[in-house]
Amino acid sequence: MIFNIMIIRLPPLFKRGLYRFTEAMTTDSIFTNDATNARVRIEKWAKRLLFVSASISIAITGLIILSVLFESIQFFAKVPISDFLFGTSWSPQTALRADQAGSSGSFGAIPVFMGTLLITFVAMFVATPLGLYAAIFLSEFASRSFRAKVKPILEILAGIPTVVYGYFAVVTIAPAIRGFGQSIGLDIASESALTAGLVMGIWHCR
Repeated sequence: MIFNIMIIRLPPLFKRGLYRFTEAMTTDSIFTNDATNARVRIEKWAKRLLFVSASISIAITGLIILSVLFESIQFFAKVPISDFLFGTSWSPQTALRADQAGSSGSFGAIPVFMGTLLITFVAMFVATPLGLYAAIFLSEFASRSFRAKVKPILEILAGIPTVVYGYFAVVTIAPAIRGFGQSIGLDIASESALTAGLVMGIWHCR
């Protein structure tokens, strides 16, 4: 009642301005409510999509675990676990399934463990100085423009899967190392730990 009396007492020009202002405020509030409702609906669908994606990832991980477990049970049904853990020969040429062709083989894991440790030492021998010196140079001596160009490249290298580095090692690095060894009178095999260690060391430098 008081508000209506105040409007009546105002001049016509002020009354028209006040009415227009009130109408504009009401329209904006409607638009705001519509935008809020739309955002809420989009967030609900986004949550559902993220839930489905997470569920698919969990399901795939579970299937991978079940597959590895099933194959491991089949493997240890044919190979004693003591021979696997303490065997000194690794030559997996036997057929574990009916659709596989192979001869008798040995599955001692000690050569695998020792090869892994050797590759790790070679990789750390390569990665420690290169990675340390590269980090010191980029943080203390490199210019901003050079750092801005190199940092995205290192981030891209960090996103490349290790299997790509392994393929690169087999196709490119291994023949180069074998050729270098032959030039100096050394017989270096393509599947040596030196090749894998060099590539993994460079990969860890990222």
